[in-house]
Amino acid sequence: MRLSSIKTRASSTSFLPSFLLFPTTATTTTSHVCNVTRVRFTTSAPVPAKLRVKQLQISPLTPTALQGQQKLELCDGNDLLLQYPRSSLHVLPGRVDVGRFSLALSRTLALFPTAAGKLRRNGDDWHIELSNSSVPLTIEGPSSESESSSSSPTTTTTFPIPPSRAHFVVQPDEYITPFIDPIDYVGSMQGKESSLISLKLTELSDGKTVFGLSFNHVLGDGNTVTRFTHMLSTLYASEEQQILDLESLPSSCPPAPTFYKRKHEPLPSPFDPEGLALVRKYAPQVEKSFPLEQVLEKFQKDNQETEVVEMLFSEEEIDALWTLARQVPNKDAAAASLKITKNDALSAYLVTLFERALGERQHTVMTILNLRHQSPPTEEKDLWLHPTVAGCPTAIVHTSIGHLNAAPQNHDDFAQVLHDIAIELRKTNKAARDPHFVSQYLRVVSAQYIKGCNDSRFYVYPDEGGILINSIMREDRNKLAHFGFEGRTQFYTDTSVHRIPRIHPANPVIIASETSTSQAWNDHSGAVVVNYRIRRDAKEITTDTKERDMRMLTGSIKH
Repeated sequence: MRLSSIKTRASSTSFLPSFLLFPTTATTTTSHVCNVTRVRFTTSAPVPAKLRVKQLQISPLTPTALQGQQKLELCDGNDLLLQYPRSSLHVLPGRVDVGRFSLALSRTLALFPTAAGKLRRNGDDWHIELSNSSVPLTIEGPSSESESSSSSPTTTTTFPIPPSRAHFVVQPDEYITPFIDPIDYVGSMQGKESSLISLKLTELSDGKTVFGLSFNHVLGDGNTVTRFTHMLSTLYASEEQQILDLESLPSSCPPAPTFYKRKHEPLPSPFDPEGLALVRKYAPQVEKSFPLEQVLEKFQKDNQETEVVEMLFSEEEIDALWTLARQVPNKDAAAASLKITKNDALSAYLVTLFERALGERQHTVMTILNLRHQSPPTEEKDLWLHPTVAGCPTAIVHTSIGHLNAAPQNHDDFAQVLHDIAIELRKTNKAARDPHFVSQYLRVVSAQYIKGCNDSRFYVYPDEGGILINSIMREDRNKLAHFGFEGRTQFYTDTSVHRIPRIHPANPVIIASETSTSQAWNDHSGAVVVNYRIRRDAKEITTDTKERDMRMLTGSIKH
């Protein structure tokens, strides 16, 4: 086993496995980077002294889940969404044991060896070299509780997000970036020896710990990130710390990830009539690509001309929208068997908000769809859609709604409007599960993303008259990655985007009390938060309309 920079506290030796790790190289004042030797733990063995650590390098436990494999091909189209790093924070209401966390990370990297790899390119062949490289783990703050003081230069006093905003998941960049060590994702594309993930633990002087994660999208989608942090959290919190091999994971662990890939048949040149027709039919969002400079200019312009919209929908409000959308009978046989989901109803409602706030007809709704199967596929050709696959088996599907009324004038036609849009979204999502659609879609985006990566060009969507909905309302990361602080953690991420509503379960928050010294929490069960940017003059209209609608709907819906 090679594990770099495990810091051990004398007071925390009870969790240690039957092997203790000893440094074999010298350290510096700012980092403790070492090779370690596996030795048998005995009570007489010397324990490493407490260290004030700023940066560790953590290597995966070996053998890894992909031991003996040299590389993992990136061939599923969305695997090559290289331009999108993912940054997230988990705010924990107590201290994290760095030694225990480092060991859990080493074991997690063994299960996700791609995260300890390097991005490589050979012509049109993009792959992750399974190098078992170390990944950076930065520690900011005192190395022990006794050293904690507000005068410490590496200690932040409090978390900057005000309690009144704590339930919102997407936060301004300035609240997120101090707790993240960003990865060099552009350097990765250019062949530099850049890590694909980085981690940071910031110990606050009020006793909280902020865990920051930067994760290259080439490793997988949001589902993959959640599986990574879920595994890390479970291994950290498990009492079975003595188990080091991957065959004997704690019973509380989630299923281990799989890494199935599928090469899709080549696409005719996008400039050929056949290729262009396929692009326009299955993935029109990748018809046009732009140099990075133009993309950055567009985002800068959008940020100058738009404002952030943040909305909290209670469980009662979500249920009211869902109930209303299902009150209208389906008009055609094709929709008779379709069941509108809560996500469909909320998405349909957001369309009506855009149309009424902007005063413009919305023509297209784009949805990011997780293509993973609900249960393991029975055929080998479909294993890349396994529910545990670490990757990016997603599709951005298009629903045309220009022919529908998306601006209800009164309560009487609200149900019809919500139903009509929601059922169209459900039709699209069902059609996108068709094996032929999946094959053709991935065929298109594989070719386009490879071309974009080779030419350092990027994609921008949605266009005017459309929105792109990115919803993970069924994936509560606070419940999956709590690191032993169940019900008391908060998840945050960055980046509000023009016309792209992001939907998350709402964070739990502390309930203020003037009479009690103990902390009570509102778990916001069933509530969701929505974040996006919209034209500046439409922000107030959006929030006012939402509040008026919710008062009307929650007071009139009969469940």
